[in-house]
Amino acid sequence: MPLESLVGRCAVVTGAASGIGRAIAERCAAEGMNIVIADIEVDALRAAADELRGTSAGVLDVQTDVSDCDQVARLAERTDESFGAPYLVFNNAGVVLHKRVWEYSTKDWEWVLGINLGGVLHGVRTFLPSMMEKGEGHIVNVASMGGLRVIPGNATYSVAKYGVVALSEALSIELGEQGSAVGVSVVCPGAIPSRIHDAERNRPAAERSGAAPSPDRWRSAAGEDLRALDAANLILDHVRMRRFWIFTHPELLNAVRIRMESIMVGGCPRSP
Repeated sequence: MPLESLVGRCAVVTGAASGIGRAIAERCAAEGMNIVIADIEVDALRAAADELRGTSAGVLDVQTDVSDCDQVARLAERTDESFGAPYLVFNNAGVVLHKRVWEYSTKDWEWVLGINLGGVLHGVRTFLPSMMEKGEGHIVNVASMGGLRVIPGNATYSVAKYGVVALSEALSIELGEQGSAVGVSVVCPGAIPSRIHDAERNRPAAERSGAAPSPDRWRSAAGEDLRALDAANLILDHVRMRRFWIFTHPELLNAVRIRMESIMVGGCPRSP
């Protein structure tokens, strides 16, 4: 059953200062929703909030490091104070760090996993109880095609995104077993223009690795760029239909099929 009218309801979007998160916030605002946007990059967050306030929707911006469960709890408190329990929660914040497996430091793993997987986990654990209590709403976890197939040179990213896919599948099954009306979607995008390849700009200076971006290798596995707003339109349309799997680049699914066929015959992994 499609979601009810979104007008006047609340959407929470993390990683909303740029890229796909920003576009999702814009699309939700266009639907007449109240918007809570969160990001660690405060200047960009405030700029996004100022632009969104040009719409008719109520807008709240909350600087948030999603890897910190206390900060996500504060985000939920601010949301409830302003608009009540959210109807849509988009766990979108993400980072990427291009290295080979043996080159990542422990701090690198903690940073990427803390944001890409921990941020989704904190979002689910924090917002889900109030949504279940109200008996309505939808959680959208943004994974990646890198959560269904490995992109070499991005192991930390893929490990985290595989985790997001598994978390989302388990959550959907378990909510269904409880008879809950709260829905779940997992988004597996391909290439969407954003500043994710420059994600270390928001990392403490002493921990930055100085790793060189490798967007060419990324693009070869992630497909052609799709405008963030086009991706957001597709995502929200599919969320309204309560679809679990959402793919912005369905042409990339053939590579997933090839991977699964290789698994079935015990084949070795191969580069996309």
